[in-house]
Amino acid sequence: MLIEIAEELHKDMENLQYAGKTVTVKFKLHTFESELCLRPVLIKSDKTRAQSVRKYISTKDDILPVRLIRRQG
Repeated sequence: MLIEIAEELHKDMENLQYAGKTVTVKFKLHTFESELCLRPVLIKSDKTRAQSVRKYISTKDDILPVRLIRRQG
C-alpha cells in the first residue's frame, strides 16, 4: 500500500514541479469500546510520523527508504 501511495505522490509532485525535505505519514486507527450501558463507542486515534532528509526529494525511490518508525527493542 505504501508503494502505491508513494507512486501517486511522485506523479502529483512531478505534475506540480514540487519537491520536499519532509515525509509525513498519518495513521488513522479505529477501535470500538463499550461503555457501562453497553453502547459501542467509536474512538478515533490518529498517529503521525514525520522525518526530514538532507536533500529535496520527489520520486518514489527517494520517498520509500525514509524511516518513519523506530523499532523498539
